[in-house]
Amino acid sequence: MSELPSPPQRPPLDGPSPRQPGSWISLFLAAIFFMMCAMALTLLTLGYGGIILAVVAALFGIILFHYLVWGWWLSALIEREDSDHEQGK
Repeated sequence: MSELPSPPQRPPLDGPSPRQPGSWISLFLAAIFFMMCAMALTLLTLGYGGIILAVVAALFGIILFHYLVWGWWLSALIEREDSDHEQGK
């Protein structure tokens, strides 16, 4: 029985990697695309699209505020109280 040859090795990349951490170009392009779609929706619906987008943005803001208050602030407060309780204070 003959042995199979080992698979070829991938050569190292000489240039910068295509996914650089901290690259904001994809987020910038997505934001531009979203703004263009929002403007088209507003124009096509005679202004009602803007109202709908404002309501959605307000709901997202409320959800973000709730996440920040209950997710970060309150969990840090509870962890601090638990550590104080474990130390016997």
